[in-house]
Amino acid sequence: MGQISLYNLPYLIRRSYIAFILFFSKRGRFFYIMGTLFYFYIAIFLLAIVFLIYLIWHKEIYKKPIKLIILGTLLIVLPLGLNITDVLAPATLAGTLNIHQFVLSIILVLVLSELSISAGKTSNLKFLSKWAVLALTVLISLSYIRDSGLYYFKLHIYYERTYGFYNRVLARVEQVDGFRRGMPIALIGNLATPIKFEPALRQFPRILNDQGLWSQFVGVNQSDPDKMVTFFAHYLGVQFRLATQEQIAQIQKHEDFIAMPVWPHQDSVAVIDDVIVIRLNYDPFVKLEPINDGVYIIRSAITHLTDDYLFAWQIFGENGEIIYIDYERGLMYFEFKFPEPGKYLINMSVRTPVGEFYMPTVSSGWVMLLLNEQEDL
Repeated sequence: MGQISLYNLPYLIRRSYIAFILFFSKRGRFFYIMGTLFYFYIAIFLLAIVFLIYLIWHKEIYKKPIKLIILGTLLIVLPLGLNITDVLAPATLAGTLNIHQFVLSIILVLVLSELSISAGKTSNLKFLSKWAVLALTVLISLSYIRDSGLYYFKLHIYYERTYGFYNRVLARVEQVDGFRRGMPIALIGNLATPIKFEPALRQFPRILNDQGLWSQFVGVNQSDPDKMVTFFAHYLGVQFRLATQEQIAQIQKHEDFIAMPVWPHQDSVAVIDDVIVIRLNYDPFVKLEPINDGVYIIRSAITHLTDDYLFAWQIFGENGEIIYIDYERGLMYFEFKFPEPGKYLINMSVRTPVGEFYMPTVSSGWVMLLLNEQEDL
Protein backbone atom coordinates (compact mmCIF):
# COMPACT_ATOMS: atom_id res chain seq x y z
CA MET A 1 0.00 0.00 0.00
CA GLY A 2 2.99 2.28 0.39
CA GLN A 3 3.88 4.87 2.97
CA ILE A 4 1.31 7.59 3.66
CA SER A 5 2.61 11.09 4.24
CA LEU A 6 1.13 12.81 7.30
CA TYR A 7 1.05 15.97 5.21
CA ASN A 8 -1.35 14.30 2.73
CA LEU A 9 -3.48 12.55 5.36
CA PRO A 10 -6.04 15.39 5.86
CA TYR A 11 -6.53 15.61 2.10
CA LEU A 12 -6.97 11.83 1.81
CA ILE A 13 -9.54 11.80 4.61
CA ARG A 14 -11.46 14.67 3.03
CA ARG A 15 -11.34 12.91 -0.35
CA SER A 16 -12.73 9.78 1.26
CA TYR A 17 -15.74 11.64 2.67
CA ILE A 18 -16.35 13.40 -0.66
CA ALA A 19 -16.33 10.05 -2.48
CA PHE A 20 -18.89 8.69 0.00
CA ILE A 21 -21.18 11.70 -0.45
CA LEU A 22 -20.89 11.65 -4.23
CA PHE A 23 -21.83 7.97 -4.31
CA PHE A 24 -25.31 8.95 -3.11
CA SER A 25 -25.39 12.42 -4.68
CA LYS A 26 -27.58 13.27 -7.63
CA ARG A 27 -24.52 14.76 -9.36
CA GLY A 28 -22.83 11.37 -9.12
CA ARG A 29 -19.19 10.48 -9.51
CA PHE A 30 -19.27 6.78 -10.29
CA PHE A 31 -22.72 6.27 -11.83
CA TYR A 32 -25.43 8.58 -12.98
CA ILE A 33 -27.98 8.86 -10.18
CA MET A 34 -31.42 9.06 -11.76
CA GLY A 35 -33.98 11.23 -10.02
CA THR A 36 -35.98 8.25 -8.80
CA LEU A 37 -32.97 6.52 -7.23
CA PHE A 38 -31.85 9.77 -5.62
CA TYR A 39 -35.26 10.13 -3.95
CA PHE A 40 -35.03 6.51 -2.79
CA TYR A 41 -31.74 7.43 -1.09
CA ILE A 42 -33.33 10.46 0.54
CA ALA A 43 -36.28 8.39 1.77
CA ILE A 44 -34.20 5.58 3.24
CA PHE A 45 -31.78 7.95 5.01
CA LEU A 46 -34.68 9.99 6.42
CA LEU A 47 -36.08 6.75 7.80
CA ALA A 48 -32.65 5.98 9.27
CA ILE A 49 -32.67 9.34 11.09
CA VAL A 50 -36.17 8.64 12.45
CA PHE A 51 -35.15 5.17 13.65
CA LEU A 52 -31.99 6.55 15.26
CA ILE A 53 -33.84 9.31 17.10
CA TYR A 54 -36.45 6.82 18.27
CA LEU A 55 -33.79 4.44 19.63
CA ILE A 56 -31.96 7.30 21.40
CA TRP A 57 -35.23 8.39 23.00
CA HIS A 58 -36.61 4.92 23.80
CA LYS A 59 -33.37 3.58 25.30
CA GLU A 60 -32.71 6.95 26.99
CA ILE A 61 -29.26 7.19 25.46
CA TYR A 62 -29.56 11.00 25.66
CA LYS A 63 -29.20 10.62 29.43
CA LYS A 64 -25.88 8.79 29.03
CA PRO A 65 -23.32 11.29 27.66
CA ILE A 66 -20.53 8.76 27.16
CA LYS A 67 -22.71 6.42 25.08
CA LEU A 68 -24.08 9.39 23.14
CA ILE A 69 -20.55 10.60 22.34
CA ILE A 70 -19.48 7.09 21.26
CA LEU A 71 -22.56 6.75 19.05
CA GLY A 72 -21.95 10.14 17.45
CA THR A 73 -18.29 9.35 16.87
CA LEU A 74 -19.12 6.03 15.20
CA LEU A 75 -21.63 7.70 12.88
CA ILE A 76 -19.12 10.42 11.95
CA VAL A 77 -16.33 7.94 11.10
CA LEU A 78 -18.69 5.54 9.28
CA PRO A 79 -17.97 6.98 5.77
CA LEU A 80 -14.25 6.91 6.48
CA GLY A 81 -14.43 3.32 7.71
CA LEU A 82 -16.31 2.19 4.61
CA ASN A 83 -13.78 3.89 2.35
CA ILE A 84 -10.62 3.30 4.38
CA THR A 85 -8.88 1.63 1.41
CA ASP A 86 -8.91 4.97 -0.38
CA VAL A 87 -6.87 6.41 2.52
CA LEU A 88 -4.50 3.49 3.19
CA ALA A 89 -3.85 2.81 -0.51
CA PRO A 90 -4.42 6.20 -2.16
CA ALA A 91 -2.90 5.17 -5.48
CA THR A 92 -5.78 2.71 -6.07
CA LEU A 93 -8.34 5.55 -6.11
CA ALA A 94 -12.03 5.17 -5.35
CA GLY A 95 -13.45 3.94 -8.64
CA THR A 96 -16.46 2.12 -9.95
CA LEU A 97 -15.01 -1.30 -9.14
CA ASN A 98 -14.06 -0.65 -5.51
CA ILE A 99 -16.78 1.52 -3.96
CA HIS A 100 -19.52 -1.07 -3.49
CA GLN A 101 -18.80 -1.19 0.24
CA PHE A 102 -20.67 2.12 0.48
CA VAL A 103 -23.93 0.19 0.24
CA LEU A 104 -23.21 -1.26 3.70
CA SER A 105 -24.60 2.02 5.03
CA ILE A 106 -27.98 0.83 3.74
CA ILE A 107 -27.52 -2.38 5.72
CA LEU A 108 -27.13 -0.12 8.75
CA VAL A 109 -30.57 1.32 7.99
CA LEU A 110 -32.02 -2.19 7.99
CA VAL A 111 -30.38 -2.87 11.36
CA LEU A 112 -31.77 0.37 12.81
CA SER A 113 -35.19 -0.55 11.44
CA GLU A 114 -35.11 -3.96 13.11
CA LEU A 115 -33.91 -2.53 16.43
CA SER A 116 -36.64 0.14 16.40
CA ILE A 117 -39.40 -2.32 15.62
CA SER A 118 -38.30 -4.70 18.38
CA ALA A 119 -38.06 -1.88 20.92
CA GLY A 120 -41.28 -0.97 22.71
CA LYS A 121 -44.80 -1.82 21.60
CA THR A 122 -45.74 -3.00 18.14
CA SER A 123 -47.76 -0.55 16.05
CA ASN A 124 -49.06 -0.19 12.52
CA LEU A 125 -46.60 2.66 11.94
CA LYS A 126 -43.66 0.42 12.81
CA PHE A 127 -45.03 -2.31 10.57
CA LEU A 128 -45.36 0.10 7.63
CA SER A 129 -41.89 1.57 8.20
CA LYS A 130 -40.35 -1.91 8.16
CA TRP A 131 -41.91 -2.72 4.79
CA ALA A 132 -41.01 0.73 3.45
CA VAL A 133 -37.34 0.11 4.25
CA LEU A 134 -37.44 -3.35 2.69
CA ALA A 135 -39.14 -2.03 -0.45
CA LEU A 136 -36.62 0.79 -0.83
CA THR A 137 -33.73 -1.63 -0.32
CA VAL A 138 -35.06 -3.93 -3.05
CA LEU A 139 -35.54 -1.06 -5.49
CA ILE A 140 -32.04 0.30 -4.84
CA SER A 141 -30.59 -3.22 -5.23
CA LEU A 142 -32.33 -3.64 -8.60
CA SER A 143 -30.79 -0.37 -9.74
CA TYR A 144 -27.33 -1.64 -8.70
CA ILE A 145 -27.91 -4.87 -10.62
CA ARG A 146 -28.82 -2.90 -13.74
CA ASP A 147 -25.76 -0.66 -13.47
CA SER A 148 -23.41 -3.59 -12.83
CA GLY A 149 -24.82 -5.36 -15.88
CA LEU A 150 -24.16 -2.27 -18.00
CA TYR A 151 -20.63 -2.02 -16.65
CA TYR A 152 -19.68 -5.61 -17.45
CA PHE A 153 -21.41 -5.45 -20.82
CA LYS A 154 -19.31 -2.36 -21.59
CA LEU A 155 -16.21 -4.26 -20.44
CA HIS A 156 -17.11 -7.05 -22.88
CA ILE A 157 -17.59 -4.57 -25.74
CA TYR A 158 -14.22 -2.97 -25.01
CA TYR A 159 -12.52 -6.34 -25.01
CA GLU A 160 -14.08 -7.18 -28.38
CA ARG A 161 -12.90 -3.87 -29.84
CA THR A 162 -9.41 -4.32 -28.44
CA TYR A 163 -9.24 -7.89 -29.75
CA GLY A 164 -10.35 -6.72 -33.20
CA PHE A 165 -7.82 -3.87 -33.19
CA TYR A 166 -4.83 -6.02 -32.23
CA ASN A 167 -5.85 -8.64 -34.78
CA ARG A 168 -5.62 -5.95 -37.46
CA VAL A 169 -2.27 -4.73 -36.11
CA LEU A 170 -0.81 -8.25 -36.03
CA ALA A 171 -1.89 -8.87 -39.63
CA ARG A 172 -0.18 -5.65 -40.71
CA VAL A 173 2.97 -6.48 -38.75
CA GLU A 174 3.34 -9.92 -40.30
CA GLN A 175 2.86 -8.50 -43.82
CA VAL A 176 5.26 -5.56 -43.54
CA ASP A 177 8.45 -5.66 -45.57
CA GLY A 178 11.47 -6.74 -43.51
CA PHE A 179 9.45 -8.50 -40.80
CA ARG A 180 10.96 -11.51 -39.10
CA ARG A 181 10.29 -13.30 -35.85
CA GLY A 182 12.15 -12.08 -32.80
CA MET A 183 12.30 -8.42 -33.82
CA PRO A 184 11.51 -5.85 -31.11
CA ILE A 185 8.29 -3.88 -31.47
CA ALA A 186 7.52 -0.23 -30.66
CA LEU A 187 4.09 1.37 -30.26
CA ILE A 188 4.47 5.12 -30.70
CA GLY A 189 1.64 7.54 -30.01
CA ASN A 190 -1.90 7.09 -28.72
CA LEU A 191 -5.07 5.90 -30.37
CA ALA A 192 -7.03 9.11 -29.84
CA THR A 193 -10.72 8.33 -30.29
CA PRO A 194 -12.65 9.17 -27.09
CA ILE A 195 -14.22 12.34 -28.51
CA LYS A 196 -15.62 10.29 -31.42
CA PHE A 197 -17.18 7.76 -29.07
CA GLU A 198 -20.78 8.86 -29.79
CA PRO A 199 -22.49 5.46 -30.33
CA ALA A 200 -21.24 4.15 -27.00
CA LEU A 201 -22.50 7.25 -25.19
CA ARG A 202 -26.01 6.21 -26.12
CA GLN A 203 -25.34 2.57 -25.25
CA PHE A 204 -23.87 3.29 -21.80
CA PRO A 205 -25.26 6.63 -20.59
CA ARG A 206 -25.25 5.86 -16.86
CA ILE A 207 -21.64 4.93 -16.15
CA LEU A 208 -19.23 7.63 -14.96
CA ASN A 209 -15.52 7.34 -14.21
CA ASP A 210 -15.64 3.64 -15.01
CA GLN A 211 -12.23 2.67 -13.78
CA GLY A 212 -10.14 1.00 -16.48
CA LEU A 213 -12.55 1.84 -19.33
CA TRP A 214 -11.61 5.39 -20.25
CA SER A 215 -11.46 4.99 -24.02
CA GLN A 216 -12.79 2.61 -26.64
CA PHE A 217 -9.85 0.24 -26.27
CA VAL A 218 -7.80 -1.28 -23.48
CA GLY A 219 -4.10 -0.48 -23.31
CA VAL A 220 -3.68 1.01 -26.77
CA ASN A 221 -1.27 3.85 -26.01
CA GLN A 222 2.41 4.54 -25.76
CA SER A 223 2.29 5.23 -22.02
CA ASP A 224 1.78 1.51 -21.27
CA PRO A 225 3.06 -0.57 -24.23
CA ASP A 226 3.48 -3.64 -21.98
CA LYS A 227 -0.27 -4.19 -22.37
CA MET A 228 0.21 -4.58 -26.12
CA VAL A 229 2.78 -7.39 -25.92
CA THR A 230 0.81 -9.01 -23.09
CA PHE A 231 -2.35 -8.98 -25.20
CA PHE A 232 -0.47 -10.44 -28.18
CA ALA A 233 0.91 -13.23 -25.97
CA HIS A 234 -2.20 -14.10 -23.94
CA TYR A 235 -4.96 -13.69 -26.52
CA LEU A 236 -3.30 -14.09 -29.91
CA GLY A 237 -0.55 -16.55 -28.97
CA VAL A 238 2.30 -14.49 -30.48
CA GLN A 239 5.37 -13.46 -28.51
CA PHE A 240 6.97 -10.03 -28.99
CA ARG A 241 9.53 -8.09 -27.00
CA LEU A 242 9.37 -4.34 -26.59
CA ALA A 243 11.92 -2.00 -28.08
CA THR A 244 14.00 -0.12 -25.52
CA GLN A 245 13.48 3.57 -24.77
CA GLU A 246 16.85 4.27 -26.40
CA GLN A 247 15.74 2.53 -29.62
CA ILE A 248 12.43 4.44 -29.63
CA ALA A 249 14.22 7.75 -29.11
CA GLN A 250 16.46 7.05 -32.12
CA ILE A 251 13.51 5.94 -34.25
CA GLN A 252 11.58 9.15 -33.54
CA LYS A 253 14.49 11.13 -35.03
CA HIS A 254 14.64 8.91 -38.13
CA GLU A 255 13.53 10.44 -41.45
CA ASP A 256 11.43 7.37 -42.27
CA PHE A 257 9.50 7.74 -39.01
CA ILE A 258 8.94 11.48 -39.49
CA ALA A 259 7.48 10.73 -42.92
CA MET A 260 5.30 7.87 -41.64
CA PRO A 261 1.51 8.31 -41.77
CA VAL A 262 -0.55 7.40 -38.74
CA TRP A 263 -2.89 4.49 -38.13
CA PRO A 264 -4.91 3.14 -39.93
CA HIS A 265 -2.91 4.08 -43.05
CA GLN A 266 -1.35 1.09 -44.79
CA ASP A 267 2.16 2.48 -44.16
CA SER A 268 1.58 3.22 -40.44
CA VAL A 269 3.39 -0.06 -39.67
CA ALA A 270 6.99 -0.30 -40.83
CA VAL A 271 10.40 -1.70 -39.95
CA ILE A 272 12.93 0.99 -39.00
CA ASP A 273 16.42 0.12 -37.74
CA ASP A 274 15.37 -3.54 -37.27
CA VAL A 275 12.43 -2.50 -35.05
CA ILE A 276 8.76 -3.03 -35.92
CA VAL A 277 7.18 0.43 -35.54
CA ILE A 278 3.45 1.06 -35.18
CA ARG A 279 2.61 4.74 -35.36
CA LEU A 280 -0.76 5.69 -33.91
CA ASN A 281 -2.58 8.97 -33.92
CA TYR A 282 -1.35 11.24 -31.17
CA ASP A 283 -3.88 13.92 -30.31
CA PRO A 284 -3.31 15.19 -26.77
CA PHE A 285 -6.57 16.24 -25.14
CA VAL A 286 -4.66 17.88 -22.26
CA LYS A 287 -1.75 20.28 -22.77
CA LEU A 288 0.78 21.78 -20.35
CA GLU A 289 2.23 25.24 -20.96
CA PRO A 290 5.16 26.21 -18.67
CA ILE A 291 5.17 29.67 -17.07
CA ASN A 292 7.94 29.70 -14.43
CA ASP A 293 9.28 27.97 -11.31
CA GLY A 294 7.18 24.83 -11.70
CA VAL A 295 3.98 26.75 -12.53
CA TYR A 296 2.12 25.48 -15.60
CA ILE A 297 -1.10 26.30 -17.38
CA ILE A 298 -3.05 23.06 -17.73
CA ARG A 299 -5.34 23.42 -20.72
CA SER A 300 -7.96 21.41 -22.59
CA ALA A 301 -6.96 20.87 -26.21
CA ILE A 302 -10.59 20.36 -27.20
CA THR A 303 -11.36 23.70 -28.80
CA HIS A 304 -14.93 23.27 -30.07
CA LEU A 305 -16.61 23.18 -26.64
CA THR A 306 -18.35 26.30 -25.34
CA ASP A 307 -17.76 28.00 -21.99
CA ASP A 308 -20.87 26.50 -20.41
CA TYR A 309 -19.52 22.92 -20.49
CA LEU A 310 -18.47 21.45 -17.13
CA PHE A 311 -14.85 20.37 -16.60
CA ALA A 312 -13.31 18.29 -13.79
CA TRP A 313 -9.57 17.72 -13.37
CA GLN A 314 -7.34 15.23 -11.55
CA ILE A 315 -3.58 15.48 -11.18
CA PHE A 316 -1.57 12.40 -10.20
CA GLY A 317 2.02 12.08 -9.10
CA GLU A 318 3.99 8.86 -8.78
CA ASN A 319 2.53 8.34 -5.27
CA GLY A 320 -1.12 8.87 -6.18
CA GLU A 321 -3.61 11.69 -6.59
CA ILE A 322 -2.41 15.20 -5.75
CA ILE A 323 -5.55 17.23 -6.40
CA TYR A 324 -9.12 16.74 -7.60
CA ILE A 325 -11.07 19.72 -8.96
CA ASP A 326 -14.77 18.94 -9.12
CA TYR A 327 -16.91 19.87 -12.12
CA GLU A 328 -16.85 23.60 -12.76
CA ARG A 329 -18.43 25.47 -15.63
CA GLY A 330 -16.00 26.72 -18.28
CA LEU A 331 -12.86 25.45 -16.50
CA MET A 332 -11.00 24.78 -19.75
CA TYR A 333 -7.66 25.79 -18.23
CA PHE A 334 -6.09 26.73 -14.92
CA GLU A 335 -2.70 27.41 -13.37
CA PHE A 336 -1.05 24.83 -11.15
CA LYS A 337 2.30 24.74 -9.37
CA PHE A 338 3.80 21.26 -9.38
CA PRO A 339 5.46 20.49 -6.03
CA GLU A 340 8.64 18.93 -7.43
CA PRO A 341 10.20 17.51 -10.60
CA GLY A 342 8.90 14.07 -11.50
CA LYS A 343 6.27 12.14 -13.46
CA TYR A 344 2.72 13.48 -13.53
CA LEU A 345 -0.56 12.46 -15.12
CA ILE A 346 -3.45 14.88 -15.70
CA ASN A 347 -6.97 13.60 -16.34
CA MET A 348 -9.84 15.71 -17.64
CA SER A 349 -13.56 14.85 -17.53
CA VAL A 350 -16.26 16.78 -19.38
CA ARG A 351 -20.03 17.06 -18.98
CA THR A 352 -22.59 18.95 -21.03
CA PRO A 353 -23.99 22.31 -19.84
CA VAL A 354 -26.87 20.46 -18.14
CA GLY A 355 -24.54 18.05 -16.33
CA GLU A 356 -24.97 15.01 -18.58
CA PHE A 357 -22.14 12.68 -19.62
CA TYR A 358 -20.28 13.99 -22.68
CA MET A 359 -17.13 11.92 -23.16
CA PRO A 360 -14.91 9.41 -21.31
CA THR A 361 -12.14 10.76 -19.10
CA VAL A 362 -9.11 11.72 -21.21
CA SER A 363 -5.50 12.09 -20.15
CA SER A 364 -2.29 13.96 -20.83
CA GLY A 365 -0.40 10.68 -20.58
CA TRP A 366 2.51 10.51 -18.14
CA VAL A 367 4.80 13.51 -18.55
CA MET A 368 8.17 14.11 -16.96
CA LEU A 369 8.49 17.64 -15.62
CA LEU A 370 12.03 18.91 -15.10
CA LEU A 371 11.78 22.44 -13.68
CA ASN A 372 10.52 24.46 -16.64
CA GLU A 373 11.10 21.73 -19.23
CA GLN A 374 8.54 19.17 -20.30
CA GLU A 375 9.24 15.78 -21.78
CA ASP A 376 6.54 13.29 -22.84
CA LEU A 377 7.07 9.74 -21.73
